[in-house]
Amino acid sequence: MDDITHGLIIALKALPKQEKENAIAQLLEDRDYKQFAAVFLVDIFNKNLGVVQKMNTFRERRTARYGQGDIYNQLHNNYVHELIKNGIIVSQYGKVWAKTNSGMWVAMPLATERHPDRWFLGLSETEVIKKNNAGGVTIILLCQSDEGSLLDFVIPASKVKELLPKLSKSKDQLKFNLKKERLHYYLTLPDTQPMDITEFQGRWSILK
Repeated sequence: MDDITHGLIIALKALPKQEKENAIAQLLEDRDYKQFAAVFLVDIFNKNLGVVQKMNTFRERRTARYGQGDIYNQLHNNYVHELIKNGIIVSQYGKVWAKTNSGMWVAMPLATERHPDRWFLGLSETEVIKKNNAGGVTIILLCQSDEGSLLDFVIPASKVKELLPKLSKSKDQLKFNLKKERLHYYLTLPDTQPMDITEFQGRWSILK
């Protein structure tokens, strides 16, 4: 067992049950953390917490969705197609980035709902800063629910500049931890109050 995994086990054991489950769910979502180690942790806490079925469901969802070929690419392509249908012409640059006809960079990270009303998204900090310095970046957080609907939160460039220094960062990844509470959607931020981004849902018209 490596030092990181050992440290995580010690830290997780000190958490209340619900927080343990939330932390494990985030480990399964975090692509910066080795998947085999995340599964190893899940196996340990399955035995101790009596949440075998819940954790197995997380793994089954992950396997099913990542095993469907390029589902993320397809969801991105479908979203871009909808933008074009509504008069917003964008050119795609790779899996996440696009550019409007006016020259605005648009980042479109996407996540599925691994835990009820929670989404964990990431973007390259280097890419965001570079493109932000070159004229600004609009970020569209694409969040697919378990029911299959796709939520889009269009964060304008001015708000992105305000948000960048507040986000969690790990290994050149900006972390977007989105949660739904009642009828509102929040970005949880370290050392400050969550940011309510409900008003940005579906506001793709700012790209025109």
